[in-house]
Amino acid sequence: MAIAQAVPQRCGSGQLAPLAYDTRQYLPRPHGVKSDVRGFLFLTAGLLLVGCASKALPIAISSSAPTVNWTANAVSFAQPEGWSRAAWSSPSSFTFMVAAVSNQQLKEPCFKSGNTSGCGQPLAVLQPGALLVEWWENGLPTWSFARQAGSPMTVDGLHAKIQDGTGGTTTCSGLGADRWISVVIERPPTTDNYFQFVACMRGPGLAAERNAAMTILQSAHFFSG
Repeated sequence: MAIAQAVPQRCGSGQLAPLAYDTRQYLPRPHGVKSDVRGFLFLTAGLLLVGCASKALPIAISSSAPTVNWTANAVSFAQPEGWSRAAWSSPSSFTFMVAAVSNQQLKEPCFKSGNTSGCGQPLAVLQPGALLVEWWENGLPTWSFARQAGSPMTVDGLHAKIQDGTGGTTTCSGLGADRWISVVIERPPTTDNYFQFVACMRGPGLAAERNAAMTILQSAHFFSG
């Protein structure tokens, strides 16, 4: 019996894609019709396309990319179409990541093993050219908007403060980020609950990543409650 031949191919990065298999010898052939080479090439090309796509390299950031809306808990925003999504399945005591989007493939951020469960970041490390945006709903008994650092701005008509920097201890720490943005946004009528927007960026392409992050931020609409 003939054995299918593994045909390794290379994606655009030069790395080997998952193997696509030459299945010509197993394709059904109508009686009296020779092997359909075009059909085989189409099948193989499709397999290779899936193989390369499965590498999940960061999607190139473009200011003209189409967007889709996502409503997550009390925040709605527009994100580039085709970006990966993730969210915590439930809040912790004082914080809740209601949405995360990235041009890099995200993983499930929550786990459950027996009686133990928890949630964390939706990726281990940013790949070159990757942007991770997170929306948080937080609340602390002693939190005060007036005491927060940052430059004043407004988001959907709400008072906010933005910090834009490198290094330090932030949500982006440990992800290999070259730059980060953190925005705290008041959540009336309470004074100790607030929204937070976080963007973690890794070059190259930091300027385009920052523009994409700010576009997502400014698209936000918040719901009361």
